[in-house]
Amino acid sequence: MTPREVLQGIRELLTPASAWTTTKYAKDRFGYSVRPYSKEAQCFCLLGAVCRVTASSVVWPSEDTVQADAINLLIKAMPEHYRGSDLVRFNDLSTHEEVLALIDRGIEIAT
Repeated sequence: MTPREVLQGIRELLTPASAWTTTKYAKDRFGYSVRPYSKEAQCFCLLGAVCRVTASSVVWPSEDTVQADAINLLIKAMPEHYRGSDLVRFNDLSTHEEVLALIDRGIEIAT
């Protein structure tokens, strides 16, 4: 899997608004925090989606270079006023549409 494919998988996973969340990496259908790789996970933040798509239980920093490269693409794609911030903060302060736009910019950068 390439970093671009990871981002495409994240885009697909988070496209329905019901699959995206804030404040936790992943939540179950009742809104309780669960691990992103759990089969109970129903919605994900950006980093939770990275874990889900890469089938990893670890979020940044990671020895998985594909995961790290995908995260770095998202960081590069962040709007100027968020630079120096982190993806968790971006995810939690943004709308679903802004998160999808960030992923799309990351995919464009990876091309």
